[in-house]
Amino acid sequence: MTIGQRIKERRKDLKMTQQELADKIGYKTKSAISQVENDPYNNLTLDRVALFATALNCTSDYLMGWSVSSEPLSISASDKYLAEISKGSHPTVAEILKITQTMDEYFLEKLLDHAKKLQAMQNELED
Repeated sequence: MTIGQRIKERRKDLKMTQQELADKIGYKTKSAISQVENDPYNNLTLDRVALFATALNCTSDYLMGWSVSSEPLSISASDKYLAEISKGSHPTVAEILKITQTMDEYFLEKLLDHAKKLQAMQNELED
């Protein structure tokens, strides 16, 4: 089952129309939802998957096919955060996440190291 098929199945389980889902996640028309649901080669970014997961009250794991249950134990903080980012409230972080999606493991580790160093510097300045 594709991400789009899982989105459609979950939307129908919730008795939600395509337009209602579009409104919840900030898409302008239901045709955008139809395209996501029916595209077998869907290229949704991780932040978009998180946005759909939050709107559909399930986890990104379920939509990605990594979990068989659509019933969330709870929506993860990271899903909520990524959904909020994708709405445009944190453009810098959204851009960082977008960039990291194409990085290999080596560079992700380097980025994490730099982020930890910057965080430590900020903490020192705040103390």
